[in-house]
Amino acid sequence: MKDKRVNLFVVGAMRAGTTFFMQLLSRHSDIYVSPVKEPHYFVDNLPTSLFESLPFLNIDRYFEKEFPKPLHRAQIKKAEDYAKLFSLGQNSMYRVEGSISYLHAPEAALNICQYNPDAKIIILLRDPLERAFSHYKMDLGLLRENRSFESLLKEQITDYRKGSLDWSSVLGMSFYDKPIKRFSDRFGDNVLCLSAEALFRDTAKTLSKVSGFLGTVKFDAIELEPVNSSKRIKFRKLFYALNKLGLKRFFSFVLPSGLKQKWFNSISTRSDKDMQLSEKTLEQLQKIFGEESSYYKKSFSSNKNP
Repeated sequence: MKDKRVNLFVVGAMRAGTTFFMQLLSRHSDIYVSPVKEPHYFVDNLPTSLFESLPFLNIDRYFEKEFPKPLHRAQIKKAEDYAKLFSLGQNSMYRVEGSISYLHAPEAALNICQYNPDAKIIILLRDPLERAFSHYKMDLGLLRENRSFESLLKEQITDYRKGSLDWSSVLGMSFYDKPIKRFSDRFGDNVLCLSAEALFRDTAKTLSKVSGFLGTVKFDAIELEPVNSSKRIKFRKLFYALNKLGLKRFFSFVLPSGLKQKWFNSISTRSDKDMQLSEKTLEQLQKIFGEESSYYKKSFSSNKNP
């Protein structure tokens, strides 16, 4: 009897090209991609900083009436719901999802292994500092953050030294060594690490590595634009205050999706904000990343500046 479990997990770091990569995988005839790109099923407690529940999203209604409508993220908790995500891909060689929480959530590797110890794991990484800055800009655009990048990192460096830094923090999600080890210890040669820089610079070459790793036919020539660019909110002090009062969630509930997107586009512009860090903070970060993300430097340092 054919095994129908999910057998491919993209556990890339947040802001490391996972959405673009999943779009590439969806074009392959041997791969079925979950309609919910990030179900976060194997994380016991999903931080609100990574997943803010949407008041208009009812999971039961989704599976009863809207499935398989594409969703970017949801928090799937029932085994039967998770299985249904892949019910239309039972004849595919691979069934895949790409929850960005899995790389850093301490329990995710074990939970996935208990579910399917033969699964293949693709880990997408990005330069730690560039990833952290992209994460920060995303939080600015989502009105989750209002501090400067310098102030935020100073606070999180202090937490790191105290041993109290949360794994889902901007700094914590740029730590790669321990998360990679958790997966490599459990999945061995079934783990492939890729860099976002190489993916964007030479997509065809990266996909050739992926097809070799998966044992599939090669990917067809694909032309896709990278997605998930950061946005900068106009009048951000005003909207940050309104968000703290809960009005963002209210408008998310009452406005139709098309109108919400038009409204968001009208109050935002593409973020071209430059990274501004003092020399002291930059030196501290380089030392920390040397201790916590040495794998990236050893494996992908030549991939910077695509």
